[in-house]
Amino acid sequence: MGSPEAIFNASLTELESHRLPAAVAQMIHTRQPMSAAAKELAQAQAAGIRLLTWDEPQYPQRLREICDPPPLLYVLGNIELLNRPDFHRRLASSYPVRESNGRETGPGFS
Repeated sequence: MGSPEAIFNASLTELESHRLPAAVAQMIHTRQPMSAAAKELAQAQAAGIRLLTWDEPQYPQRLREICDPPPLLYVLGNIELLNRPDFHRRLASSYPVRESNGRETGPGFS
C-alpha cells in the first residue's frame, strides 16, 4: 500500500484484500489508531514532552547500536544530553530500577 496515509485512506475491502484480519482492517478503516495517536501527541506536547524518532539526528547513537532500538522516545528536558558520552553510564548507575515485584530501587528508594 506504500505509505501510512495510503493505508488509512484504503477502503475496507482493499485492507481485507491484503489478508489483514477483519477486526484489524475495521479498526484501521475507522481511523481509531489515528485519533488515539493524535490524543497522545497532544497530551505529550501539553506536558512539554518531545517525541523523538530514530531517524532524527538527536536520537542517541548508543541506542542506534542495539539490536532492537525503540522507534520512539519521549523526551522531557535537555535533549542534547542524550548523546553525551557519560550520559548512559550515569543513567545506568543512578536511574531507579523497577523490580519484578513493582518496587523501585536505586538512590533514594528503599
